Amino acid sequence: MIRLARIEDVEDILNIFEFARHTMAQSGNPRQWRNNYPHPSIIMDDINTQTCYVVEENHKIGGVFVLKITGQKSYDTLATGQWHHDKPYGALHRLASNNTIPHLGRLCLSYCKARINYLRADTHEDNQRMKALLINHGFHQCGYVLCAITGDIRPAFDWYED
Repeated sequence: MIRLARIEDVEDILNIFEFARHTMAQSGNPRQWRNNYPHPSIIMDDINTQTCYVVEENHKIGGVFVLKITGQKSYDTLATGQWHHDKPYGALHRLASNNTIPHLGRLCLSYCKARINYLRADTHEDNQRMKALLINHGFHQCGYVLCAITGDIRPAFDWYED
């Protein structure tokens, strides 16, 4: 089940992000989400703006993601390349799992696609798992975006319903 995150979920969400940081580092992506990113204040802001979602199975949280239906300013233009469409979109961020729910990435992407017909996302260049997830679920790399948090240039992807 996917639902909006609540304040009482913060500890579980922090644990999932810690697990994800460790998993990324072990799989060749030690530079993404450095310095304990995302910080509790970011998570609280995501919860308060009702953009943070959790994935539950048997009343246990196994994943988290952010979906901003209103888009995101840093996605308005790309550093290089071009988005496939210039229309309202949802921005997908901070997808993470503790590996307890099978196919969690697919579940999250399906949930997002059911809510808006145009999605944008980015990930760290070293995040091979996320890049593969996006591509395997119909996203297309269309350039590079400047990450508002770190200043890194990151691969940018979009998905659209024909």
